[in-house]
Amino acid sequence: MERTSIVVTSILAAAAVLAIDVAYVALIVLQGPGPNPYVPFFVSGYLALMAALIVAALIPRPDDLARLRLPLRAAAASGLLVLGILAGFSIGLPIVIAGLLLVFGLVKTRPAGSPWPGAMSASAAIALLLVGFQLTERLLF
Repeated sequence: MERTSIVVTSILAAAAVLAIDVAYVALIVLQGPGPNPYVPFFVSGYLALMAALIVAALIPRPDDLARLRLPLRAAAASGLLVLGILAGFSIGLPIVIAGLLLVFGLVKTRPAGSPWPGAMSASAAIALLLVGFQLTERLLF
């Protein structure tokens, strides 16, 4: 059974990410298509994926599958923190706050084994974000 502090911060982070996603989509729809029409769809999908990872980490599991909690939380926390930093002042601050809530839950999560799965999933989440931006906006190269 997970600690109450982890469950509460994870639920708050998931709710915040979903609320940010809905507000972001509403804002983009009101503004109309911009010069890079695929970027908002990618960011919205990425936020939904991060919320799904947070919720998936909360699902009660047998002990042998409980080791998935750490990689799921690490991926969501790192993805949200990097997206929040890249987004800057437009939607960045609420995303960074949601990422910090997950970092709190991540620190309190008891690792079952090696920390490498968490590091690998965090790296994969960041790589997915950067590749998605590259494909949709040609942001980096």
